Amino acid sequence: MSKFLDRLEKINQGAARSLGFGASAQAETLPAMALIGALSNSGKSAKGAANLAKIGADGALVQGGNGKAAIKQVGGALDSVPWGLRVEGLDGKEANSYKEQGCDFLAFGPEKVMLGALGDEDTGYLLCVKPDMDERQLNTVEGLPVDGVLLKLDSAQPPLTIEDLIAIGSVRMAFSKYLLLEMSGVPTARELEALRDIGVNGLVVDADSLPVKKLEELKKRMSSLPKPPKAKSGLASAVLPRMPKAADVLPAQEEEEWDDDE
Repeated sequence: MSKFLDRLEKINQGAARSLGFGASAQAETLPAMALIGALSNSGKSAKGAANLAKIGADGALVQGGNGKAAIKQVGGALDSVPWGLRVEGLDGKEANSYKEQGCDFLAFGPEKVMLGALGDEDTGYLLCVKPDMDERQLNTVEGLPVDGVLLKLDSAQPPLTIEDLIAIGSVRMAFSKYLLLEMSGVPTARELEALRDIGVNGLVVDADSLPVKKLEELKKRMSSLPKPPKAKSGLASAVLPRMPKAADVLPAQEEEEWDDDE
């Protein structure tokens, strides 16, 4: 499994896990959401990558392009932080090449990605969507060979509004896979709590421009959020409403018709 997906799964489970054995074993405090830093793969990205490694970010999303040397430099600065690439197009050959460079997951739009490029079990796949995507298209995400969705909402920048939450929630309700939200700025603890409760599994923030102090503050907030109410604690597996099927109603209808005959 992708290291990044493994991390998302642990965070989603929400339970502290022990590190080591015996009385000296310590439990790791898992954050409420994953923290992912976006890197432009430019001259500023090496410092941003070092900052992500310093705070122990859950992942890094690097902009594809600029050649293997630039990607290798950014990837090396991330140390043990799992990193992925944001690409415009993808075929099997390119996917293999990225994996050889150390790429752990890939993020892409639906337009120029070949289905045959998504078959590696050790690579995570994120589909980039827009908030105005047709509802029928969003409903197909559940059956696609992707592990999660990356939503970039241009209006989603602190301070958040109820309209922002409605836009995010309308996307969240379409599928039960992971949802990552890309936003600018650093949300408050109250805003993080609202995003967590609506089903956001991770935040993607600009690691090129945010200083390490801001990243540290954001990570601390994510780890300090109160536990969600029981009614909201489930992830999106319970979000999709179950529509009645014809087979669910036919037996009752037949019984009523039989009683009428009597």
